[in-house]
Amino acid sequence: MGRKRKSAEKIWKFIRKMKAPYTVNDVSRITGVPRKVVDYYLYFLTRAGYIRVIYRNRLTNEKTFETVKVTGIKPVTVDQEKRIVFDHNTNEHFYIPPLAKESAREKIRKFLNRIPAEKPFTPGEVAQQLSINKGTTTAYLNELFRKGILQKLSKRPVTYRRTQ
Repeated sequence: MGRKRKSAEKIWKFIRKMKAPYTVNDVSRITGVPRKVVDYYLYFLTRAGYIRVIYRNRLTNEKTFETVKVTGIKPVTVDQEKRIVFDHNTNEHFYIPPLAKESAREKIRKFLNRIPAEKPFTPGEVAQQLSINKGTTTAYLNELFRKGILQKLSKRPVTYRRTQ
């Protein structure tokens, strides 16, 4: 039996029996499976609907899970390359598509297209409205300024407006 299958069995056994909420660190500590493997496995089980996130710590980004569906004692396995979750108890398989995450650059581009060309804005305002990192926002707005897409109106605080 492969190491991946053995890890899945240990994690699945923990999830089946656990009635209280748990974290990736809890599962890793108790099962002895490396944290990275546990994190990956729980990600796929969450996407397939076997467990769900009930709390996310905003500072550490640590998630707390609870079990939603247990179909039997055989472990649910994950084919990493094909992105398939297979339930050996029901003989069902689920394709888990990758998440389409919008990048900060895409969010900023959309923001710039929505506002009037004459309206000034600061990197801080853009970052706050779009819920993205201010440093990332500042770097990308500077890049757009160097390309001539934005005009810099003032230096302190840095204020921009679209050139077109």
